[in-house]
Amino acid sequence: MAKRVRENDSEKAPYQPRGGSASGGNLGPLVLAGVAILLVLGGFSLAEVKGLRKELGEKVALLENKIADLQRKVEAAPKAQAPQRGPDPNKVYTVKSEGAPTKGNPGAPITIAEFSDFQ
Repeated sequence: MAKRVRENDSEKAPYQPRGGSASGGNLGPLVLAGVAILLVLGGFSLAEVKGLRKELGEKVALLENKIADLQRKVEAAPKAQAPQRGPDPNKVYTVKSEGAPTKGNPGAPITIAEFSDFQ
């Protein structure tokens, strides 16, 4: 079987949807209205984002100022010394040793007193 070639195959008409151009004509204004609505909503969103960005910038500036104030206070604060445990090594303490067991000369200029717990 041989294929039959139509003479008009090379001159095909463009595709037209069923219902003609009447339904296509009503769609154009709706698309334009939709695009316009999207543009308006986008503008509102952009304005809101700009406002939020400005507000966040102000809050960040306040926080940076507070941090700078705290840093200045920390630097100006006196340096804290580690708390001492036990007796002060630079202080001379008087200990009564009368009647206690001793070794060595009782009239020596320096007396070392040792305290211990036998538990």
